Amino acid sequence: MVKFIVGISAVFLLLLIGAYFLPSEFSVQRSQTINAGHGTLYAWVNNLKKWNEWTAWNNQKDPTLQVTFGAVTEGKGATQVWNGKEMGNGKLTITESYPLEGIKYEMLMNNQFRLNGQIRFTPDLEANRTQVEWITSGSMGNNPVFRYFRPFLDKWIGTDLEEGLQKLKLLAETAPTQNPDSVLQAPPTMPPATGK
Repeated sequence: MVKFIVGISAVFLLLLIGAYFLPSEFSVQRSQTINAGHGTLYAWVNNLKKWNEWTAWNNQKDPTLQVTFGAVTEGKGATQVWNGKEMGNGKLTITESYPLEGIKYEMLMNNQFRLNGQIRFTPDLEANRTQVEWITSGSMGNNPVFRYFRPFLDKWIGTDLEEGLQKLKLLAETAPTQNPDSVLQAPPTMPPATGK
């Protein structure tokens, strides 16, 4: 019995030590070509009140989901907080917003996990279509148990990103066409994604 306990303890110790050699940072990325102008897409992603219609984080998946919006709901500084049995609780804040290039945001989940997100546009003005990239990155921190879950994040998070992009494609491609010229002069170019 003593040998068994010692053996289990040794395995646990090895797993604990091994976790600190695993990478903590992660980045998940999905993309979709959408037959719509960037102006149409910007209207969907820049307005947090529309996120329930196209993202995977909605009342259909979690009927108990309650979302409260801040004083600003569009563009830089827009915020929303949520709480639900399936979705947990969290807060999302748009940190950067560029009509021609997309948005960046920060998300805090369950008061513990902080994620950085970016929805980036690459427009093809002549063909009136847009390549949309959705990137989510973050860190598992120093918790050794969380680091072992890192290899599964691409599937877990990626599934939600794919679902959101597919819904966005359907909504944008069936929406009335928006003239790209209706988006006024763009702000400074969005800095490239750093994965942090």
